[in-house]
Amino acid sequence: MKTLLFLLVILTLFAALPVEAQSTCPAGVLLDFARAASTCYGLEGEQACIGGAGVTAVGFDGQPVTGFSQIGDRVNVGVLRSLTLASVADSIPVVSLNVQANLTDAERRQVALLLIGAVTLENEITPLTEQVVFVSGSANLRATPQQDGDILARAGINESLVVNGRTQDGRWLRVRLRDTNAIVWVATEVVTGGTPNNLAVVQPDSPVYRPFETLHLTTGGGSLCDGALTDGLLLQTPSEETRVVLTLNGVQVELAGTFFITAEDAALSIAVLSGRAVVNAVFIPAGAQGTASGEAVTVVGYAADFLPGLPLANLPVFIRAAAPLDNDAIARAQADYAAELAAEAVQPQPTVEVVDTTCRRFVRRDVSLYAGPGSFYEAINEIQSGSAVDPVFQTTDPQGAVWYQLRRSNWIPAAQVVETGECPAIPVTTNFTAPRTNTISLETCETTNGPLRAGQQVTIRFTPPPWDNYPDARDSARIDPGHITIGSQRYTARATQAILIAGTIGEDDERWQRQFYIVWEAIPGTYRIEGDRLSYTPICTITVPVGG
Repeated sequence: MKTLLFLLVILTLFAALPVEAQSTCPAGVLLDFARAASTCYGLEGEQACIGGAGVTAVGFDGQPVTGFSQIGDRVNVGVLRSLTLASVADSIPVVSLNVQANLTDAERRQVALLLIGAVTLENEITPLTEQVVFVSGSANLRATPQQDGDILARAGINESLVVNGRTQDGRWLRVRLRDTNAIVWVATEVVTGGTPNNLAVVQPDSPVYRPFETLHLTTGGGSLCDGALTDGLLLQTPSEETRVVLTLNGVQVELAGTFFITAEDAALSIAVLSGRAVVNAVFIPAGAQGTASGEAVTVVGYAADFLPGLPLANLPVFIRAAAPLDNDAIARAQADYAAELAAEAVQPQPTVEVVDTTCRRFVRRDVSLYAGPGSFYEAINEIQSGSAVDPVFQTTDPQGAVWYQLRRSNWIPAAQVVETGECPAIPVTTNFTAPRTNTISLETCETTNGPLRAGQQVTIRFTPPPWDNYPDARDSARIDPGHITIGSQRYTARATQAILIAGTIGEDDERWQRQFYIVWEAIPGTYRIEGDRLSYTPICTITVPVGG
């Protein structure tokens, strides 16, 4: 019923087209387009859909793509090496694609492609092998695969990362930073899961492209609708303000709007129906057509006779094509664009240099953190070179060395901290009032509320690897409730509710997490604490000093 209603809506849109479109294209052609729109309605991101007969899809193995040959079939665009459309009797072949191109994940938008008639579209981006790994502790995500590479982001414990390459020595994995197009690197030693050795070896400066970000189009020049419609590609970006960069037939194109593209005899023609295009640095306004042959690009007002047959109603956003421009209007638009570029390129006037006095404290080399102000306390964690620190107190140990207590409770030798800018003095104290509660993670052996003190109610917790679906996570505590052993005393753990930490509910990429914990009253002494659930056994040794 919903499909029938949608088909009626599409037919209504076609009926609303200018009179010349209705008279030029036979009812059968309009019905083909309406059926294609209905069949591929609700197409999701990074998907392709067959909307008309006569489509051959080939994968990167040179074989036909399984499950993608009939009208209505859908498939992820990443598996497509080529699409070949051939006109058949009484039917127009149509394929709809949504591709992400260079848009970021955070934008949640796609570029719509509509192949019409006898065309071939080739995807020149070989699929990347990707794997999901999990951070075993906190991890720095660096700009280069080096210990001193700039830190662009950090990942928390058990956070999932999608990796798509590795260095030759296997010590670093390449990651696309979530919700951006930035590429970062994570050390292999700080992640778990996956089989990193199966990833491709990549160079640090090699770019990462998405499917159909580089593509090749061939059109047959066939004629439909009494010559008002030719074979070609309709392309629409999310809006006329959203610029998408593609490499099309070896030509770099920047597109923002809606376009009809053909490619015959090594000439690539882009008609700008709305918005604007830049092809080989040549500006093409709406109402004009640019033809690229090698490096040369010629721009003229397009002939309006091809407009009536275009199935604009099949695009996500219905537009009315711009009226053709004459040469004078094109020249004015290009002059305005050149002025716009010149304004953007104007360098700001020199200003008086302002000295940055911002206080920054960081460590110059990898440094151990301790449970208390002295090396005789347990070394419970390590921070990497370049990490920022935030001392809140300072004191001295029995040998007279100065120690800083960090905001996250651990202690670091003051000699390991570098200061720049104008930093306030760090308060000196010898009296630390013990908080009533504290928490310790068995993955990091770190506390969250200062050093452990006698009498504190301490939540001791550990976090096993995540589950692939909610039922497994939900039933995990019943299958094995987990235990925590303190010294020789064994306690049955409790479990938090399952929470979704990655992916989409009901999809293959979902990941669910639960923490297992007990609450223990701290008693002076040194203890070996062990978590235990199935084969997951994190271990810490902690000291609770006498007298707090």
